[in-house]
Amino acid sequence: MVLREKGAEGIIASSAYVYEELKGGDDALAEWATECQDFGLWVPADESVQHAYSAIADYVAQHQTYAPEHVATFLGRADAWIIAHALAGGGRVVTFEVSQPLSARPKIPDVAGNFGVGCLSLHEMLKEMGVRI
Repeated sequence: MVLREKGAEGIIASSAYVYEELKGGDDALAEWATECQDFGLWVPADESVQHAYSAIADYVAQHQTYAPEHVATFLGRADAWIIAHALAGGGRVVTFEVSQPLSARPKIPDVAGNFGVGCLSLHEMLKEMGVRI
């Protein structure tokens, strides 16, 4: 599988917090996430990622458009950690979310964009890697 290979090569990675969210399911995605543990796909948050997360959390919490209950949900899930990993490591975020700058809910592309972190869809990433779907 391409994602496993690219993870093992260090070309793609995801936050260990994503794994924590996925592993609790009882489906093929949870099974796949567990299988990918041995391929370097799930990366723990080092000090630079933790600093980036702190800046992201401050930004989201102080944002005038975001409702407090949505801020808590956003920060309680892996989304902010994904952005923090990309910010600390000079990467991009793969997401199907689209920018909604006036939303009361923080959206990955809007928060990432504030920190200069680019986003692309899964299809765009696969195309860049030369994978045909």
